[in-house]
Amino acid sequence: MLRATILHIIGRSGDEIVVNEAKQRFQRHLNGDFIDPNLRDAVYALVSYFGDEQTHEQFKGLYETTDMTEEKVRILRAMGQSTHPKIIEKTLGFIFESVCF
Repeated sequence: MLRATILHIIGRSGDEIVVNEAKQRFQRHLNGDFIDPNLRDAVYALVSYFGDEQTHEQFKGLYETTDMTEEKVRILRAMGQSTHPKIIEKTLGFIFESVCF
């Protein structure tokens, strides 16, 4: 049960193998080979943390195409993991314009 937490910690520490695997799984997820729900939080968070504006747009697309509330929350939580101020601003704008109103 701690697998996702451990992967998240190792990835946030900068382990390139874990980060690259998360990015690969995310791309496969976008193509229909879905990530195990038990690992999605960790994968989404790492991809967002090390991602760019394209990644932000991919998360927005995922958010807009899912119907499951749990998945929407997971995606929004991940979007907030970015370390880029512009992406954080875009995330806040997306939340307040699209989600709350």
